[in-house]
Amino acid sequence: MPTEFAAHHVAYIPSLPDELQDYYLHVYGTAISADMLTFCKRELMQCVWLLLLDDEFLDAYENGILVQCGDGVTRRIFPRILSYSADYPEKILLAALKPLSKHPCPRCLVPKDELCLAGTPDDMHNRSNNQCTDTPALSRDIKRARKYLFQGASLGSKRVQALLGSRSLNPIESAFSVRLNRFRLNHYQLFAPDLMHEFELGVWKSTFAHLLRLLAAQGGNAVQEFNRRMRNMPTFGRDTIRKFWHDVASRKQLAARDYEDFLILANWHALAKLRLHTTVTIKIFRAATEHMCRAMRSFARTTCKRYDTRELPKETQARIRREKGPGDTTAAQNGGPKTVELPTTTTLKWLNSNIATPSVTTAEQTGSGTRYRSPSTSGVAALLRALRELDDYVPRRERRRQRANNSHLASQPSRGAGVRKAPQGKPQNSDDDEDGDEEPLLPTPPVERYAISQTRRVPLRLSSWLTHYKQDSAIKVSALMSGNVPTVLSMMC
Repeated sequence: MPTEFAAHHVAYIPSLPDELQDYYLHVYGTAISADMLTFCKRELMQCVWLLLLDDEFLDAYENGILVQCGDGVTRRIFPRILSYSADYPEKILLAALKPLSKHPCPRCLVPKDELCLAGTPDDMHNRSNNQCTDTPALSRDIKRARKYLFQGASLGSKRVQALLGSRSLNPIESAFSVRLNRFRLNHYQLFAPDLMHEFELGVWKSTFAHLLRLLAAQGGNAVQEFNRRMRNMPTFGRDTIRKFWHDVASRKQLAARDYEDFLILANWHALAKLRLHTTVTIKIFRAATEHMCRAMRSFARTTCKRYDTRELPKETQARIRREKGPGDTTAAQNGGPKTVELPTTTTLKWLNSNIATPSVTTAEQTGSGTRYRSPSTSGVAALLRALRELDDYVPRRERRRQRANNSHLASQPSRGAGVRKAPQGKPQNSDDDEDGDEEPLLPTPPVERYAISQTRRVPLRLSSWLTHYKQDSAIKVSALMSGNVPTVLSMMC
């Protein structure tokens, strides 16, 4: 929520300056074309990210930075970009894709005419085997297309389309590819589907609108009965399901959370909202996705074909306002509401509903939620040894080994002295995580409300402790203040 101040505005991406057209005319001797202006707008986003992913960030990305954590331990932190959550226009801008082209998905090469097959086994196989990959050959094609563009070719020229048309790409070098490709990061897999914009305000909103068209096509009091049932639905929790207003069918001033309340009891939506997935929830999520997609296709093929659904009055008025000319003061007369079919299963948002949790697909492919290739164990050990020479950090295991060696040397017999025995109850090769002396909890000053021991080797059973101090007046007063009458009575017995 914005009132929680969980995020702060740091900087804003600027727009192209007004002097760009004059500068272009001065340098090239001709006015800037519409294609070149579009190219500059797309290039601006990548240039901003190139400034953010500077050399300092890349050095931290590769070598890490020393950070003192909240527990007082200094650790080496490696920043990683795990996912990029954005709506569809921003995704295609960062992935350098053509909007609503032959391959509209930023993560895979599924054709646009096969979006309606989402959730089928063939679609899952096609999507897993035809993922977008940032390869050196693709980088060479983009650079060659940019060279043609700077030589005077247009964005729709045959030379540019021959290189990038099969993958629906623009001649734009992604900043993530330029900076992070040497770390074997496939930036196409960073773009996570936006559940709010693509499903709640996309697939579900259009489906909900078509359900209202079906109710209006039935005639009678179907819409009024729908409103009555929605008003009678009880609330759940403080903000999970709120009280619905008087006229739900009018859809006045609805936000994303309102459409989420309409859908809150759906199984697929609940699984897509999970913060953490396991192997079992992944299987359930896949099964729920297949069931939802199959039900939607059946709904569009059978139920929607039985009724002649037309635009609602609100939709008709909005269409007439869009069709009015610049100087037209009269409303366009198009013979009343037009026939509308369910368009949900043929949109890109319907495709993204099958991958609403990108970590699910990644976890099934790699066995974990990470997207980074794990180096060998020997490489990690060599890297840690090299980094250890740069600072004074000593790993915990080595500290324990040093303490064990020191205690072993101290226990060796010296000249003229007997053998020194190790203290009882403290094995020398202990794997416990505590450092320092293992002492029980010292007496606590009266001003302190509680005290926590630094060791776990001196356990204290609460029942035994209460029995030992049951005559203590402080225990009785504490129990009286907490209102625990059974505990007080048991102590007084």
